[in-house]
Amino acid sequence: MNQEACTIRLELPAHSRFLTLLGITINSLLAQAQMLPDKKAVNAFSSELELAAHEVCMNIIDHAYKDGAAGSIRITLCAQPQDGRIEVVLLDSGQSFDPRALVWPPPASWQVGSQQAAQQYQLTAVPEPSV
Repeated sequence: MNQEACTIRLELPAHSRFLTLLGITINSLLAQAQMLPDKKAVNAFSSELELAAHEVCMNIIDHAYKDGAAGSIRITLCAQPQDGRIEVVLLDSGQSFDPRALVWPPPASWQVGSQQAAQQYQLTAVPEPSV
């Protein structure tokens, strides 16, 4: 197993036709990091990670760049074999919103910070909803 961290950075136009490149890059990163036992495991995990990253990118395209506004998505992919961690960071400079204004999860569940001069919201402890 490769024990060196591997980081790949992309900046893609905020349009769905470029997301195929993200999927190819995720698969290549996982194969290069050699964190999974075989190609079948790499492909299976890669598919799940691609789906999650694709969904976030589509939300950025649909909401941050409404009405086809021009923009880009900055993507950082980092595989850290020494602790078994894969990190995907997606940043945009489109129209933002404050998730603390949502009814669920409660506003206290959000941790607010900033990264690369951008507002960042991280969902922390979320109580179970009462049904």
